[in-house]
Amino acid sequence: MGPDGVTGSVGLWVVGGLTLSPHSALRCHLWGRPRRCRPALPPPPPSPSSSSWAPPRWRCPSRGTSSRAAPWGCQVSGDSVGRNGDAVGTWGHRVPPPAATAAYPRFGGLRGDNGSAELGIGFQRMLRLNGTLLVDGCHNHIRVLLPRDARTLFVCGTNAFSPVCRTYQALTLQQEGEELPGQARCPFDARQSIAATFADDRLYSATVADFQASDAVIYRSVRGPALRSIKYSSRWLREPHFVHAMPHGAHVYFFFREMAAELGLPGKVPVSRVGRVCRNDAGGSPRVLERRWTSFLKKRLQCAVPGDVPFHFDVLEAVTAPHTLHGRPAVLAVFGTQRNSIPGSAVCAFYLADVERAFEGPFADPRGAAAPWPPVPEERVPRPRPGCCAGMGSAAAIVTSGDIPDDTLSFAKEHPLLHGAVAPAGGRPLFTQTGTRLTQLAVDAGAGPRGNHTVLFVGSEDGRVLKVLTDLP
Repeated sequence: MGPDGVTGSVGLWVVGGLTLSPHSALRCHLWGRPRRCRPALPPPPPSPSSSSWAPPRWRCPSRGTSSRAAPWGCQVSGDSVGRNGDAVGTWGHRVPPPAATAAYPRFGGLRGDNGSAELGIGFQRMLRLNGTLLVDGCHNHIRVLLPRDARTLFVCGTNAFSPVCRTYQALTLQQEGEELPGQARCPFDARQSIAATFADDRLYSATVADFQASDAVIYRSVRGPALRSIKYSSRWLREPHFVHAMPHGAHVYFFFREMAAELGLPGKVPVSRVGRVCRNDAGGSPRVLERRWTSFLKKRLQCAVPGDVPFHFDVLEAVTAPHTLHGRPAVLAVFGTQRNSIPGSAVCAFYLADVERAFEGPFADPRGAAAPWPPVPEERVPRPRPGCCAGMGSAAAIVTSGDIPDDTLSFAKEHPLLHGAVAPAGGRPLFTQTGTRLTQLAVDAGAGPRGNHTVLFVGSEDGRVLKVLTDLP
């Protein structure tokens, strides 16, 4: 760690032709069009404890004619300005962050993140301080765009790593109501995943709730009491990448991939999941799962070519909205192979009735990562069954989820994963492709002159679109 609290190697940075120390580069606020900083080759300066150490110096051109004018376009951690506009800096001295402007409002740091606030990280750039090029990603990337009702749109953007959400009129695009904080509704970084949907005028979102992406969350908000998944629980969510969310019946379903813990395999192995929560979930009792989901369950999605040794496509890439196939609602999804495997992809269909029925299966018994998790014997499962919606099924006599017995809530807290996997319609993929990875999918379920054909439009990571005529099982 450097003397100014910055980790990583300490070298020089070239900013628009100016050679700066990393500490001055952290405060570089170039007017006009943002410029990119790149590392220069000079070696790091000695430690301040060394007898040969002297305060670093850098040169910034002056804006005015006075030699003591403020350095143009630069704010440095120095405490004086030398001759010819040289800024003389000291390691331990800090200056306030650059003032906000109409073009570039200042990013004042994340709530509770004193390090970023202390450094005064600016709006234009910079997030990674560990010896690599600071990312020029401080734009407002729109990550959530949903119809809230027939006349309004709900929009969330990253807003320079400080996400916000607004409601707009669909016809005029005029803002309606007040701006909402985007935390847990929208990711901080455009590269982080998000899946969201509206049901009963409430937003269901699946993303990360912090800048470091360490707090993965499934969250309900906007109207009524907020609910979320358990914080930092690898049994609930283990490095997930959320792909799709949708309401169906009494539940809201989330499709995602995450690192498996139940397979007993070494290393990180991604698998595909479908999870769900009850739309009438009101949280648990004050003793167990208060303001947390009481109904969250998840199960593996299987898309594999059958055989003596099935060939699995484990990495979920895309999921469609429900389509009616042979008179039954179904979703279609694109799966890929593991990244260290041969490139290949497949499209599988899943009837939603089969998905619902799969959630009635046995629970997986957590046994650590050394061995596969066995199913929980049925006699050990409490009643009403964990994951049931209040007023339905075995919980038909329960008015609200807060009245569910504590032993059922405790079991649901420790056993969110169900044993086994949801099999695809027909037991095999509709379409497979090797040598490339498919990432996007659109479906025309009523193609042809009689509307009785299904056509898949599949996008690949190398920019091609494949048109596939398929016969659904």
